[in-house]
Amino acid sequence: LDLMQREVGASRFLTIGICSGAVNSYHLALADPRVSGLFMFDGFFFPTLKTHLLRRWLRLTRQPISALAKAVTQSLASAVGG
Repeated sequence: LDLMQREVGASRFLTIGICSGAVNSYHLALADPRVSGLFMFDGFFFPTLKTHLLRRWLRLTRQPISALAKAVTQSLASAVGG
């Protein structure tokens, strides 16, 4: 960033990262106030109840109805301790 600032005169930067590069861009933005924006693709996520439920829902809806019924039955059985 120092080189770009010297050569081009930029004082604010946008970083783009894919996978581990997204994580690197995130850490760069935390460390350098000149980074004013991020594009993060396929980086990390913060697991919450919503993300877990959404992930399960997407998995279930991509399966045939018979597999869906079996998965729901197994989930209910394990939830009630059976």
